Order: sequence, then structure tokens, then C-alpha cells
Amino acid sequence: MRIQYKTNARAERETLEKLAPPPAIVWVNDFKSEAVKSFLEQFNRAVESPQPVIPILIDSYGGEIDALMAMVDICRSSPKPIATVAMGKAMSAGAILLSCGWHGYRYAAPNSRILIHDCLTITFGKAGEIIADADEVKRINALLYQILDENCQKPPGYFVAQVHDRGHADWYLSPQDALEHNLVNHIKIPAIQVNLSTAYEFLG
Repeated sequence: MRIQYKTNARAERETLEKLAPPPAIVWVNDFKSEAVKSFLEQFNRAVESPQPVIPILIDSYGGEIDALMAMVDICRSSPKPIATVAMGKAMSAGAILLSCGWHGYRYAAPNSRILIHDCLTITFGKAGEIIADADEVKRINALLYQILDENCQKPPGYFVAQVHDRGHADWYLSPQDALEHNLVNHIKIPAIQVNLSTAYEFLG
């Protein structure tokens, strides 16, 4: 993400960064239990900063559902608008998190890739355990598609129908595809501009 400094004073970049530290950006590369702690720390840093928007940059093949849901819940608790950006790839859990950006604040880099598919699981054990696991997978799938529908302002069942029509196969979306399905609102990488000014006051 490009960071711009705008000032009416002649100062070196190092001086500007001392006056106004670089914006807090949340980076997501994987979805594992240990990644949730890092996500929360970065998120809280962004919340406590003076910046008006929390940018979340996603470059991930996906990962664990529990980690994803923890991040989704953290996003929903945000007191500030959230901007999500697909950088490189936002696949599986990454696509769900991408949808959690506020409407008008979801971005895909021009050469990024996005993937949506059903929740995956492999279970070995007693028949009852396999059935219980299958029921849980159905519940999680329904929940994930519901999140996509709501975040992208689509009618219930919209995204599961899209995947169903493709034989429940992996659904790869280009940035333009994601834009057409309202998964993203812009095809570009946003910038953060830091505005600085100086004022002089005579204290007599």
C-alpha cells in the first residue's frame, strides 16, 4: 500500500515519520490459531491510531475456519470503517475476510486472484462421528455463504447457487468477476495520505 505525506513545510521524510508514524496496517497471510493473536494486535493498534480507516491487506491461500471466524468477529466489533484489499490472492478463508470490508471499502489489486469454494474436511472414525462431522460442515458452509451474501448485499443463497452451478468446484474470480458480484467495489490498491501542517503562534 502506497503512503503519501502531504505537508506545507520543507522537511525530510524521516522527520515527517517522527511527527506522524506510518499508518497501522493489518496484514493477513494465513488463517491459523497463532495468526489470530497477531491479527488482533495489529487491529487494536489501528483502532487506537488517529487514522480514520482500518486497512486489512490479504495475501493468503486460506486456512482454518476457526481462525477465520475469530477474525470476522473482530472485524464486526470495529468502531472504524474497515477497508479490505486482495493483494496477490484472497482464496477460501481469504475471500470471506475480503467481503468483511465495509461497502465501498473493498478492493482487489489488478492482478490478484480470488477463490470461493465449499468448506473442506476429511474425517476418519466411527460412523456416528463421520455423520456429526458432515452435519457440522453443512452448518459451517451455510454460515460462510450467509456471510458472503450479507456482506456483498446479495439475496440469501446467491453465492451458494453460484458455486452449485459450477458443480461445487473451486470458483476462481478475477478482479473484474469480483467487482461484478459485488465482492469488491474497486480494482486498485488504495493509498493512505498523511496530512501535516505547521502553525506559528506568538506568545507575548
